[in-house]
Amino acid sequence: MSADAGLSRRQLLGASGAAGAAALAAGCGVLPAKSSTLQKIALTVDRPDVPILERLLRLEYHQAYAYTASIPRLDAYGANAARWFLRHELEHIGTVSTLLKSGGVKPNTSAGEFHLGRAGKSSEVLGVLHRLEAETIGAYVHAVAKLSNGQLRAVASAILANEGQHLSILRRAQGLEPVPSALLSGHE
Repeated sequence: MSADAGLSRRQLLGASGAAGAAALAAGCGVLPAKSSTLQKIALTVDRPDVPILERLLRLEYHQAYAYTASIPRLDAYGANAARWFLRHELEHIGTVSTLLKSGGVKPNTSAGEFHLGRAGKSSEVLGVLHRLEAETIGAYVHAVAKLSNGQLRAVASAILANEGQHLSILRRAQGLEPVPSALLSGHE
């Protein structure tokens, strides 16, 4: 890229990704219908998949708790993003729970306690949310590699992509490069 072009490819991708996510958030202010496409697809969950899915469910609950607790501590932009992300996390909880049920397992409906720590300022809360999203992304990257069939990997990959969108918006809210690398890894 030439020096006079202004934006690097990474900056352009980050800006367009954040703009796309903002447009999506602005256009979709309601939760989806109770019946999801996932419930219409017959998925096979084998026994080795169960502990992987249970870990993902615990992380999704942690994220839902964290976003719920963070809303009062964030500025207007952060609180709106947290509300939107909370909706996504609740959908992810429903999706992973449905997968566990299809494997004959009763999903745990709680992840135990989760504390934001002493994060008081908006920037500190964003940092906690950023770390939690990165941890969840790492877990989904691991899960995609370990799940037993393509349909489960596709569902996990879709959730992974959504978590990557969250991380990008959180990074932007922190004044960081929204898209630090081309691939999600959970390590920055």
